[in-house]
Amino acid sequence: MSSLALFNSSGSMPFLALIAFFLLIGPVLFMGIATMWSNIKQKVSDELYARAIEIVDYLDTPEIEKTFTEFDDKLTAKVDTSISNFKSTFIAEISRIYAEIDGKLTAEAEKIKARDGDFTKEAQKILSMVNNMITRLDNVEEACRNDFASVNASIEALQNGLIQCYTLNRRIQPVKTDQQSVSNHSEASSRSSSSSGPITFKGISLTIWTQFKEVFDKIKAEKRFNLKEMCLHVAMEIRELGGNIKKVTVQEIYERNIKKKDGYISTLDDIGLWLDSKLSVNNNASSSNNNAE
Repeated sequence: MSSLALFNSSGSMPFLALIAFFLLIGPVLFMGIATMWSNIKQKVSDELYARAIEIVDYLDTPEIEKTFTEFDDKLTAKVDTSISNFKSTFIAEISRIYAEIDGKLTAEAEKIKARDGDFTKEAQKILSMVNNMITRLDNVEEACRNDFASVNASIEALQNGLIQCYTLNRRIQPVKTDQQSVSNHSEASSRSSSSSGPITFKGISLTIWTQFKEVFDKIKAEKRFNLKEMCLHVAMEIRELGGNIKKVTVQEIYERNIKKKDGYISTLDDIGLWLDSKLSVNNNASSSNNNAE
C-alpha cells in the first residue's frame, strides 16, 4: 500500500512539472510568435510597397510610354482597318443589292415599255383600220354621187319617152259609142293632154315622183301593205327586172328625203323601169278588157 502511494507521487511529478513549464513559457512563446508574425507582416508590406513604387517608377519611364503609344497606335490601326473593311463590305453589299434591284426594275420597265409599244401598235392598227373604213365609206358615197352626174340629160330623155308612151297608149284605145266609152275617152284624153302638157316644175323629178307615188299608193292599198312592206315589194320587183335598188332607197324616194346633189340617174332608171312594167301591165289589161267588150 505504501509502495503504490509512492509510485503515484513519483509518477505525477513530471506531469506537473511539464504543466508548470508550459505555463511559464506559453506567454513568452505566444509573445514571440506574435512579434515574429508582426515583423513578417511588416516586412511583406514594406516589400510590396517597394515593389509598387518600383512598378510605378517603371511605368513612368519613356519606354513604357513608347510601349503604350505603340499599343494604342496598333489598336487604333486595327480598329480603323476593321471599320474600313466593314465599311467596304457594307458598301459592296449595298451596291450589289442596289444593282440587283436596279436590274430587276430595268427589266420590268423594259417589259412595260414593250407592252406599251404593243398596245400602241394595236391602237395604230385599229386607227388605221378605222381610217381605211372611213376612206372606203367616203369613196362609196362619192361613187354614189357620181353615179347621178348626168341626171339632167337623162331626165329629159326619160320624160320624152314617158310622154310618148302615155300618148301612144291612149291613142290605140278603141273609141266607144256609149256614154261610158265617151266618158272613158274624155278621161283618157284629159290624162293624155295633161301628160303631154307643159311641165310647170323644172325637171322631171317631181313628175316621176308623182306618177311613182300614185302607182305606189294604189298597189299598197290593193295588197294592204304597210310602207316598209311596200318598199320591199318594189325593190324586189325592180331586182327581178334587172335593176338594183334597196328598200331604204325606195322609201327615201317615196318620202322625198333624198337631197338633190348631181341627180340620181341609176335610181330613176330603176324606178322608170318599174313604172314601165306596171304601166305596160295595166295597159295590156285595159286593152284586153276593151277588146272583150
